[in-house]
Amino acid sequence: MENYDQLNTYTRILFEKLNNRILNLGTSVKQGFKKLCTAYKADTSFGCCHSEDQLRLAMNMKFTDVIDPKGIFKNITELGRWGAGDVEAFFERLMT
Repeated sequence: MENYDQLNTYTRILFEKLNNRILNLGTSVKQGFKKLCTAYKADTSFGCCHSEDQLRLAMNMKFTDVIDPKGIFKNITELGRWGAGDVEAFFERLMT
């Protein structure tokens, strides 16, 4: 993440934990650094993580495919947000 050094300590720890969980999804998961985010792909791009005061995870999937019993994901179809996909989640803490 290009602006990794600018993250506050808590957000940096949160990013590291989320990043590790994403990379541990499988050996085919690769990480790439873009201007505004850390991107993840396997065969194709499946998500990106943006750092702000909190972390925003954008996922390249249809919102109708999301199973979200905790209600943390948001439908961003046609909202024009920066990133891939129709689904986003903000993380202020890591979900268990």
